[in-house]
Amino acid sequence: MPPWSNGWLVGAMTLSMSLHFMIIYVDPLPMIFKLTHLTMEQWVIVLKLSIPVILLDELLKFVARTYLE
Repeated sequence: MPPWSNGWLVGAMTLSMSLHFMIIYVDPLPMIFKLTHLTMEQWVIVLKLSIPVILLDELLKFVARTYLE
């Protein structure tokens, strides 16, 4: 089922993305939410935590396509 066939889902995604962009780019909101830029060290931590998850997900998809179909 394509995601655009569900109007509620499309509306929820649009609202969520709009609110995120507002918090990041509309001037008083970043100070209210105390946003700061990530340092290079913090980006390395993000990558160290996310790459194994992505690799595991891709491995599970490969196994499901190869052995379960």
